[in-house]
Amino acid sequence: MDPSTHTRKADEAEIKQLLRTFGVTQSVASDLKRVGPIIENHIDHLLDDFYDNVLSDSNMSQVFKKSSGSHLRAKAMQRSHWLDWVFAAKFDAHYLARCKRIGRIHQEHNVLPVYYLFGYQFVSQAVKDLIFSACDDPKQAQRLAQSVEKAIFLDINLAISIYCTEVSAGWRRRSQYDQLTDILNRRGITEKLNAMVSSTHSSHNTTASIGLLDLDFFKNINDNYGHDTGDHVLKFVAKLIATNFRHEDIVGRWGGEEFLILMPGTTAADAVKVFKRFLTTLESSAIKCNGQSISITASIGVSELSEHASSLDATLRRADKALYQAKDAGRNRVKAS
Repeated sequence: MDPSTHTRKADEAEIKQLLRTFGVTQSVASDLKRVGPIIENHIDHLLDDFYDNVLSDSNMSQVFKKSSGSHLRAKAMQRSHWLDWVFAAKFDAHYLARCKRIGRIHQEHNVLPVYYLFGYQFVSQAVKDLIFSACDDPKQAQRLAQSVEKAIFLDINLAISIYCTEVSAGWRRRSQYDQLTDILNRRGITEKLNAMVSSTHSSHNTTASIGLLDLDFFKNINDNYGHDTGDHVLKFVAKLIATNFRHEDIVGRWGGEEFLILMPGTTAADAVKVFKRFLTTLESSAIKCNGQSISITASIGVSELSEHASSLDATLRRADKALYQAKDAGRNRVKAS
């Protein structure tokens, strides 16, 4: 199944459950469509007052000031969200996907949902006042107002829950990725390794190889050129590794100047060939620093992880042993164990 199709089906199931949870029935949808024209006639006033409430907090004002035109873009997005989705009662998979996109934007720009909650509280009351002003039948006006409350309550809860989900995902990513090189850190790649071990033990004829790559004489680079240059070298090497291996290969910073590359479906013999080619690429990719050219080489130890492997720790120990054999043999080479 196409991943986008799978996502859409999941969103369809999720929004149906949410509509049941918040009592957004067909009759509520019909009421919202009746309220829609009232909202459209007063949309500019509602938006102005909504953002007056949101921006009354100095922190939120700073958020919007950081990006030129962000306030206007946010207003345009909010206008479309209300008119084309919420008060048009289009609560479908596309609506949920849109809410998730808005939630991600809010999280990325530190737009805390509590400030939107204040804005929505004003809008809810303002819309109800408009309904009672436009409707001669008090009972009908009350029903329409209750339907609006349900729709807004659904929207608020989605905004808050999606924002929190994105924050949680951000925290998880930061816990798994190395801040300097932006590749997996030891924790992140260990999780990938454990998953690979589970796969090899539950599948037949499944093979993977691990390569431990350690930069040669990296301490000399720090001592001779400074730690800023050393950091630049680490970022350069991480990017070079990431761009010279397959999409399915998993790359991480194992610690210091040491990197780990996990190659699914690859025997140790084939991995050695790949790593030898990479060492040639690395050696020919000198870094320029203050007019000087810094040559970089590395030593690599390779071990194979198969269904017969005794444990992940044993596989890593073999790779580490092979790495030291490569160093003892003169560095800038690959050894397998």
